[in-house]
Amino acid sequence: RLYEVVGRVDAPAAYLRATVVNLARSRVRRFVVRRRHSFVPIADSPGHESSVASRLDLRAALAKLPARQREAVVLRYYGDLTDTEVAAAMDISPGAVKSHLHRAVGALASRVEDLR
Repeated sequence: RLYEVVGRVDAPAAYLRATVVNLARSRVRRFVVRRRHSFVPIADSPGHESSVASRLDLRAALAKLPARQREAVVLRYYGDLTDTEVAAAMDISPGAVKSHLHRAVGALASRVEDLR
């Protein structure tokens, strides 16, 4: 049956390529949505004690960042916005967003390492 459909298309190779790409994208989207909405209670997850401690360490380190850096980190990594969207939300340039993120990630890395 697929052969009949492909036989009626002007460019069968392009049709098949587009079909494969669309199927792959759909699969990735389903995976992302499923992962985003799955819930595993902390007590049931392996190594939950260290996971909880890591989250608390990260939260404490985030609280010590300057407000603009913390805002950029939250919008970019927790809000999953692009640098351009973060810039628009913070009313700054995309270059300033990158600068805030660079400084914040460096500070977070050193603070979390200090806590270990």
